[in-house]
Amino acid sequence: MKMQSFLQRTVAGALIAGAAFALTPGTARADISVEGGAAITGSTASAAGALSLGLLNAPVVPLAVELTGLVPGNGGYAATVDARFTFAGTAIGAGAGVGSVGSIFHTGAVYDAILAHGVAPHTALEARLYFGPTRPSTLFAGVRFSL
Repeated sequence: MKMQSFLQRTVAGALIAGAAFALTPGTARADISVEGGAAITGSTASAAGALSLGLLNAPVVPLAVELTGLVPGNGGYAATVDARFTFAGTAIGAGAGVGSVGSIFHTGAVYDAILAHGVAPHTALEARLYFGPTRPSTLFAGVRFSL
């Protein structure tokens, strides 16, 4: 009985949320961005690449939520969910996830801070600082191309 009631409330909530998103003018579309640049950890630098998948792009509030994967050339990875606020061509954001960037022999919590500025249509210069409780900080700086 409790399970049935829980399922009914869950389905009702999902239908209401779906209707709200469907009726919102200009409901968000998912987008893909590719980034190339350099990752710097301590005194070590290497080429790096990132791929971001837009999960939510709220038209009323300049907020976007993305799933981002980063792979530096010297090893490790980071997979984060990021929230970005964009105003006047500049994006500021933060995220959290899991990875081994900065400490390739230890996988754990990874946090990132984002600063980006658009320089042309679908193109931005972006800096990301990855850090965590058990790893050195890693700076990723590169060019972001949004498809």
